[in-house]
Amino acid sequence: MSTGVLDRNAYTIGWICALSVESAAAQVFLDERHQVPSDVSDSNSYVTGRIGKHNVVIAVMPQNEYGTAPAATTAKDMVRSFPHVRLGLMVGIGGGAPSQEHDIRLGDVVVSSRGKGIGGVIQFDYGKMIQGQGFKETGHLNQPLTALMTAVAALDAQYDLEGPQLDEKVESALEKHRKAFKKKYARPSEDTDRLYRSEFTHPNDLSGGCPTTCGVRANDLVPRSPRGSDDDNPTIHYGLIASSNQVTKDAIKRDELAQRGILCFEMEAAGLMNHFPCLVVRGICDYADTHKNSNWQPYAAMVAAAYAKDLLGLVNVSTVEKEKRLSELIMSVAFMQKEQHKTLRDTRNVVAEIEYRQRIKNIKEWLHPADPSDNANHAKDLRYERTGRHRHLCLYGEGGCGKTVLTSTILDFLRDKRSGVILYFFFDFSHVQKRNLNGLLRSLLFQLYSVEGPSAQKLDSMREFYDDGKRSPSTLELSECFQSVLATVEEAVIVVDALDECKEETKEQERLIKWILQLDSATTLKHVKILTTARPEACFKIWMNEELSDANCVHLDTEAMKNDIESYVKGLFKR
Repeated sequence: MSTGVLDRNAYTIGWICALSVESAAAQVFLDERHQVPSDVSDSNSYVTGRIGKHNVVIAVMPQNEYGTAPAATTAKDMVRSFPHVRLGLMVGIGGGAPSQEHDIRLGDVVVSSRGKGIGGVIQFDYGKMIQGQGFKETGHLNQPLTALMTAVAALDAQYDLEGPQLDEKVESALEKHRKAFKKKYARPSEDTDRLYRSEFTHPNDLSGGCPTTCGVRANDLVPRSPRGSDDDNPTIHYGLIASSNQVTKDAIKRDELAQRGILCFEMEAAGLMNHFPCLVVRGICDYADTHKNSNWQPYAAMVAAAYAKDLLGLVNVSTVEKEKRLSELIMSVAFMQKEQHKTLRDTRNVVAEIEYRQRIKNIKEWLHPADPSDNANHAKDLRYERTGRHRHLCLYGEGGCGKTVLTSTILDFLRDKRSGVILYFFFDFSHVQKRNLNGLLRSLLFQLYSVEGPSAQKLDSMREFYDDGKRSPSTLELSECFQSVLATVEEAVIVVDALDECKEETKEQERLIKWILQLDSATTLKHVKILTTARPEACFKIWMNEELSDANCVHLDTEAMKNDIESYVKGLFKR
């Protein structure tokens, strides 16, 4: 059943497929199909709909593009276009790794399940894995979110009690579709499920199918008893999935990895490593050997999709809403990756600092010098409480008393005398970009971009997240980004002139004051000093009286400023 269009923010479950056969299987199990929102403009192909109480967006990778890189791109684009996706699924087909411990057969389902201290997917790179070549592990996928793993455990218990009955669910779902589709996606004959011995390879010079070229000689096949009526068929297996950039066609290496706990091989999940924490569900369509064929792919995709639907039926909507949006995770991870180089550099600096301090200690112990700081500290103790260490200074006075001229002079002084970051902004009610908090934040963030290091890196990541600059962040998002970036600089001074000219809306001045107070009180921004100027209008007068002490509020007397200007002019004429 198809319905209208939902807002793209309504979708909380992201479902990624690598192949069109996997996407078709996923669509079969939608309870309701929606029209794709018209404002989605990335290069992914999407299907949207509902499964149970969850709105689901299904993305399929571009045709003939396989491996980790396209998977990562698909996931990133999905969470940009559907920013409220909170849980991720990677559902499709894979190659099984049967062993004495795990009787994996075609049509079974493997669910990624964590090992000791690692996620459910192992990444390994080795080029194309052809029999006789090597193997190297390089990492593992982050663990799926707790909400999904909790549902996996609950579904496992339910299957123990009632049986998976996935074959029946597939048959029931196919009844609603045309005959050609049913024929293609139905379960193949059990006679076509052949597990050849590891040392027996498909002849390279023959292109025919295995029944023709390899035959069904008993000596070439691994003996297996047929599953009986008391066995689950398909069977669900939980364990590690091995992911690489290319097709795995090596039965001997498959068996070696099976002894190390690998149950399944696939090509995409490693591309989601640390970007799209998801549960990986694979229907087994072959045995990762040279005898690959596509006969079981449609049915394997169907049973994987049937499992995923059962799983979502056990995930509470309230539980999903408590999870962090995957778009936020991707953005933070991108920044963390760029921070790795800085961490290495900082480590070297720390070592150098330790060595320097040790040299200072050695000289001090040798000379035994007197400490003049005792006198300085005593003098500091004599100061009046709450003076001398202000982070915020507010200059206020009537219009025309010279606040803006004084501000520009202060800026020149700061540039000449201080190190660190100096940011400034002049409110102007006659300029559309200079009369609200949003304009202030955009200007300050742009100034911060000129600072090398984490500031520029984080803003690059933020722009990339917003469709490479095609979408614009909100004032709240700009504020959060500004404070986050500002926390990475060592020292900063912010100069903001004419707060009273922030007049776009009735509440805009109150928002501006609230923002300044947040900056002033933030524990992560103790290295930031703020200078503001304003007329003593009602809104700012209340703020000055209630929030700022007399010590860090300075009234600019109009008469005194006038006398200063007269003295300056007279001095010029006397030269």
